[in-house]
Amino acid sequence: MPIRFASSASKHRISHARILYVLEHYVWAYDVRRGVTLYMGADRNSIDLEVGAVERGGDLYVIHAMKIRPQFLAEYRRHLS
Repeated sequence: MPIRFASSASKHRISHARILYVLEHYVWAYDVRRGVTLYMGADRNSIDLEVGAVERGGDLYVIHAMKIRPQFLAEYRRHLS
């Protein structure tokens, strides 16, 4: 599936390469709302990230990326074990 990036995906200065790595190796995906899914995983430097994306017309649009927020950490860590 083609991946596209909204300008909002760069708000927290997470590079496209880091985002793509998480999308390819995510540990846990969480459906947030209205078709938005958060993909949780570590980048190549073992920094835990959350990547928000929506599927539209056969493409995956990345709309959000940042370090995992505290409210998701416990559940994310459960999926690591």
